[in-house]
Amino acid sequence: MMKIHRIFYNETNFSLYLQDQIRALLKKQFPRLIPDEIDQVFNLFKNPTRIGFNTMIFVAEDSQNNIHGVVIVLHEYTLNCFYLDYIAVLPGKGGSGIGGALYQRVREEARTFNVMGIFFDVSTDNPAHFPDVKKLTQNKKRLKFYEEFGVYPIINDAYSEPVNDKSPHSFLMFDGLGEKRTLSSQYMQVVVRVILEQRYGDVCPYQYVEKIVESFEIEPILLREPRYIKKREIVDAQEIIFQNLGVLPNQKIKIIMSDIQKSHHIPERGYLESPVRISAIWRELKKSRIFDPHIPHDYPEEILYTVHDKEFIDYFRIISKSIAPKKYIYPVTFPARNRSRPPKDLVDRVGYYCVDNSTPLIHNIFEIAKRAVDCAMTGAEFILNGKGMAYALVRPPGHHAEANLFGGFCYFNNTAIAAHFLSQHGRVAVIDLDYHHGNGTQQIFYQRSDVLTISLHGDPDLNYPYFSGFLDEIGEGEGIGMNVNVPLPNGIDGKRYISELKKVIPRIIQFAPQFLVIALGLYPAKKDPTGTWQLLESDFENNGYALGSLKIPTLVVQEGGYLITKLGKNALSFFIGLWKGYYT
Repeated sequence: MMKIHRIFYNETNFSLYLQDQIRALLKKQFPRLIPDEIDQVFNLFKNPTRIGFNTMIFVAEDSQNNIHGVVIVLHEYTLNCFYLDYIAVLPGKGGSGIGGALYQRVREEARTFNVMGIFFDVSTDNPAHFPDVKKLTQNKKRLKFYEEFGVYPIINDAYSEPVNDKSPHSFLMFDGLGEKRTLSSQYMQVVVRVILEQRYGDVCPYQYVEKIVESFEIEPILLREPRYIKKREIVDAQEIIFQNLGVLPNQKIKIIMSDIQKSHHIPERGYLESPVRISAIWRELKKSRIFDPHIPHDYPEEILYTVHDKEFIDYFRIISKSIAPKKYIYPVTFPARNRSRPPKDLVDRVGYYCVDNSTPLIHNIFEIAKRAVDCAMTGAEFILNGKGMAYALVRPPGHHAEANLFGGFCYFNNTAIAAHFLSQHGRVAVIDLDYHHGNGTQQIFYQRSDVLTISLHGDPDLNYPYFSGFLDEIGEGEGIGMNVNVPLPNGIDGKRYISELKKVIPRIIQFAPQFLVIALGLYPAKKDPTGTWQLLESDFENNGYALGSLKIPTLVVQEGGYLITKLGKNALSFFIGLWKGYYT
């Protein structure tokens, strides 16, 4: 599992090993950097008061503490802005989504400081500046990347004029963090002066600085129009689709969201499973006429015992209350699970119930995770009472949570609890479309014949959770033949995925379930930072249509997916397909 987090300087978490990895990565991606410049970055990180900027470092780190990407950001307190100094990912990781996840993490941090926005330099896309076609193409791709975040060059100024023959032509970019910002000439002149004098003071002579600063005197300060991402109102396109189809009130999809999910956030570690995921999805979904929002009902705690061990739930309740607000606990030891002798200390016992070191416990995590269960259960109730489709848009996710274990960002198994509830009223098929295998859902239903579990996921020899999701895991006892795993290779596209999905659909038809539960992971998207597959919006729509065509009352429960810029569009595409398949 990849985690994106901010590093805070102390002798423990800024180890020489970590410094060496960052140093090597910067050298690879910025060959012109000399060792002294990298040393200066580290010195300013350790001594933030030496200049007007406070240095922040964010890294993308895997479970073996290997660095896959790094961002270095300067925070200018007096001007209330960020300056993005360096962003780099390992060679060969370009297009993997890691860069996007890192930049999104910086944007989240910027919002917590309530800054005006983020400034940074990007090489221009002017052929006269870069006659080398390869370099020009790279510059265009980089500008397109930032346009996806709504970030554009500031225009009508002399900033792109190089200081000397060896310096590149660069735009000054501005990210307003999704807000409509008005940049005054006076403010911009101070910003530009600070950047040139404090960041590039060793190469920018006085006359050059004055010339560039003066070029920002014309009001208003303008941003370039999008050049690589077309401006389009998705709402118009979707309204046309659903007007033509004729959506009736009883055909709308009930959508249930937690009212407390935002309190589950780990800013210090750059937790990928962050609140912005839900808002990014809902921002797109609400543009269509297909969804009907509903608040979750409250269910008794006993609903958790239907799939989880009471001992496990009781521990969660106790430690959730014992953790101080804004504090969190990661497991540090993983004792052999001798059920007769669990660790006595609450903190020591975290690893007794956890499968990895990427899933922290925070204050009130019990209530937060329970509320996600309430959402899934509310959706299941709608389905039981005759609704065609319902969607529990929840976090934290749940499919990695086993009967007595949590992990993979999951605490309680929302999907399994809802599926078990529906199984009291008829046969249930659960299909997991997340990139990572739902080990928890498999374990919970592994010996049952009334619930069919199917999962399409990345090969566990190469992907999390590594210990579950293999082809020969078909169930035990009464559950033999009721668990179907489809481990798939890295790098597959939408065509391969839909072909594999269509192969398991006959198994669902043969089982003849009364209810279908879809564990919807959006990891399969191209450039998702934690996946390798290449699915596009149209592929998600095809997948949704294939499952909707079964015309089985369907509950969708949100699992993973971390490509923030595409989450909403991919989710909406999936539901367009699901709705069309079910109702047309």
